[in-house]
Amino acid sequence: MLEDTDSHAFVNKELYYQELQKFYEAHEKGIKKPWTLRKVEEINKILQSSREAKEKGEKRTNEQHYFSRIYETMKIVPYEKFYEKLVETHISNGHGGRDKMLKLLKPKYSIPRPAVEIFVKCCTTCSEKKQQPKKGILVKPILPIGWNHRGQIDLIDFQSTPDGDYKYLLNYQDYLTKFVHLRPLKSKRVEEVASEILKIFLQFGAPQILQSNNGREFVNAVIEQLSSRWHSCKIVNGRPRHPQFQGSVERSNQDVENMLRAWLNDNHSTNWSLGCYYVQWQKNSSYNGIIKRTPYKALFGVDFSLGLLSSNLPKEIAKKITTEEDLEKVMSKTILEENITEVKAEENENVSEEHFVITKTEEYDMKDISIVEPVSCVKCTKPILHDLTLLMEANGIAKCELCRNEEIIQTQRTGCVSGQKRAAENFFETTNQKLKPSKFDRGTDVR
Repeated sequence: MLEDTDSHAFVNKELYYQELQKFYEAHEKGIKKPWTLRKVEEINKILQSSREAKEKGEKRTNEQHYFSRIYETMKIVPYEKFYEKLVETHISNGHGGRDKMLKLLKPKYSIPRPAVEIFVKCCTTCSEKKQQPKKGILVKPILPIGWNHRGQIDLIDFQSTPDGDYKYLLNYQDYLTKFVHLRPLKSKRVEEVASEILKIFLQFGAPQILQSNNGREFVNAVIEQLSSRWHSCKIVNGRPRHPQFQGSVERSNQDVENMLRAWLNDNHSTNWSLGCYYVQWQKNSSYNGIIKRTPYKALFGVDFSLGLLSSNLPKEIAKKITTEEDLEKVMSKTILEENITEVKAEENENVSEEHFVITKTEEYDMKDISIVEPVSCVKCTKPILHDLTLLMEANGIAKCELCRNEEIIQTQRTGCVSGQKRAAENFFETTNQKLKPSKFDRGTDVR
């Protein structure tokens, strides 16, 4: 349990547990109480005994099977540790709301939904966020066609709180994936805006259509600057101030401002020209309710990586690793233990299959892995030199890693299109409810 001195300014620890206790007392009969530290220790002992039985090839009990199936890959967080884990998660996603926190917590930790809701309500930084009213009126939806088809650009004014020479923040967003790029600017001169946009386009590619809330003249001037510096690129000036587009940009700007304000408060800093890059990471790696995934996964097909902390290694071990040699030793030991466990378990079940076991215990060397005869990828026809067990499809077709990744990315982007179509349908439904067709009698004059 954290000490009181570790209580963060944006959520008072004592107040949080008081509100949480009130909630569980008021719903004593209807909601299951969270596990205490003592209960978690008991479950951990069951999981440990289950692992030991599996290693020895012994038959596990029903209780061991049940808890292993549910909690082996998910860390159970006791009631006393809720605050610590929620603070860590809340900061990592830029003070995101309840839904974003639940999506981030679900794969890693088991924390009840009410505990998350109360934590967000107790956050003073979140209570100060600027809330934009939801209009819910939609005339004609803009449905995305693909990645880099439509780009949105806008400037956020920070003249009231300049960071040295920086007074504006450039916000560029891909319309399909919602992936954003943030760049601090010293002025809103077209030359400076075009210079930063060009750096983004040269790294990620240019969109076919460029839109802005600042008007068609502004976009036209930016496109002219880009054309003069990059002759082989052709961009179309998008329709100005489209209702749906305008709302999308305003929501993005509002999120960026709120997340940047939270980052400055958490880090006791006024250096927003640096903080905007952290906010860019937070926004791109946070769950988006429209596309039903993170913008980073929509673009790259995988989750954002935090180095070894994103691996399956325990945090305590990962933080102690400093060199590649240390990492190889840890991985060697882990792979050896996993293979020995699998072989023992399958031998006990009388499975007559050939198993590959790493026999070198001191150091793991890729040369020790037997490589099968190379075959060609069915899509690009390039030879596959890796272990086929890692690249074989369920139907027995082999594909190289690049082709597999390409399909994964395409699947994610197709999901983005579906998500935005659903959002447009919901907007239409709301519009029809608010703007019901008027009924006129024959011969009525309309003025």
